[in-house]
Amino acid sequence: MILSSAHPGKWVLPKGGIEMDEGEDFVISAVRETWEEAGCEVLDSRGGKAPVIQEDFDPLKVVPKSEFHFYEMVIDQLSNEWPESSKRDRRWCTYSEARHELIKLKRPELVEALNLSSIEKDNVDTY
Repeated sequence: MILSSAHPGKWVLPKGGIEMDEGEDFVISAVRETWEEAGCEVLDSRGGKAPVIQEDFDPLKVVPKSEFHFYEMVIDQLSNEWPESSKRDRRWCTYSEARHELIKLKRPELVEALNLSSIEKDNVDTY
């Protein structure tokens, strides 16, 4: 997990958007964001993505507010310095710790992605 830049003291998963002008796809964007925000050099993205999660949408609009694509990654190396190291810290968490932080942040899509991941789940009910 990494410290949120928008909410000081709150822990989140690395995330971000696609840089369209550079022709990125979702996987390349996820790998880049993981490096920039957490200093993790990715060995493998586990060959694919978790199911797409969509935020609730306004029935008067055709498209959802947001669409989330999550990727589980194998980390090759953790760098001591990375692009956002001066403004973010990182930490490894158990499933329960990560779930607790994401629920506190009121980010159900991140909790759902955590639940879908292969992280070893301890004895906590998922929601």
